[in-house]
Amino acid sequence: VVSNTLKYNGDAGIYLDFSDLNVVESNLVRYSTDGAITLKQSNHNTVRNNDVRYNNTGLEVNASNDNLLASNNASYSNGIGIEIDESNNNDILTNISNSSSAVGISLSGSRNLVSGNRADSNGSDGMLLGPGECISGVCSPNRIKLNTARFNAGWGIHAGTGNTDGGGNEASMNAEPAQCFGVVCSA
Repeated sequence: VVSNTLKYNGDAGIYLDFSDLNVVESNLVRYSTDGAITLKQSNHNTVRNNDVRYNNTGLEVNASNDNLLASNNASYSNGIGIEIDESNNNDILTNISNSSSAVGISLSGSRNLVSGNRADSNGSDGMLLGPGECISGVCSPNRIKLNTARFNAGWGIHAGTGNTDGGGNEASMNAEPAQCFGVVCSA
């Protein structure tokens, strides 16, 4: 699904449901009432270089594993810019989610890599990253590194306990004085 323009969608712009091994690249999706690009129980997909600004949610990933989400712009969302829920082993790299009315990037799941993303000027936290999953004392943390979060109405980066701080995260001018929780952030 490459180089399409989709506007004023009554639901999701691009929707993958139980769909594996796809490439969704260089699409422009605007004014969707749901996620601009939505993956539901879809694995091993590449979602890259998409312009998904001005939607209810830019990228929505639910119960989907082993995906690459890279270099997408999900700014100006009416809700969460990038929402990844109950999903594991995903690489979330170099995305932008600025000026959304809620959280810039929200994540629940384990063994995800969150690296090189930017989340500025959002209506809540820049990044809200849940803890990695622990089963019978064995934990599978998310790895968080090289992200930037500035001017958010909550935390810059709020990472649940048990995640791995890969370093290089930056946060400043966020509403929470400590700037980051669960990872170390420089200004």
